[in-house]
Amino acid sequence: MKCFVIEKWLEPYVILEKFKERFECHDLTFDGFSKNKAKENMLSIIENSDNCTVGIYMKNVNKFYVMTSREDDALKCVFEDLNLVQEDIKTDSVENGIMLVDIARAEFIVVQKD
Repeated sequence: MKCFVIEKWLEPYVILEKFKERFECHDLTFDGFSKNKAKENMLSIIENSDNCTVGIYMKNVNKFYVMTSREDDALKCVFEDLNLVQEDIKTDSVENGIMLVDIARAEFIVVQKD
């Protein structure tokens, strides 16, 4: 899995709205006890998907989002819509990306199948 880490501050509702313009959205709400199960569920959905499906995890939101699009370049378009440039987007492991969001070192991550 690829994990894109975005440290640039953006309003969470803006992030979601831009994704919802190009993706169908499903959320996996969790609490302190069910976070790992929700994360594994998100990763499984992404891994088993044939189309453009990504996962999103944002700071201060107890949800993993699964986003599906029919457009192959939808993620690139959302990054452009959010005015993200290459310097704003880092890559890391999924586990480290989640940890960076949890300790407020990143605003959100996007997980995509390799």
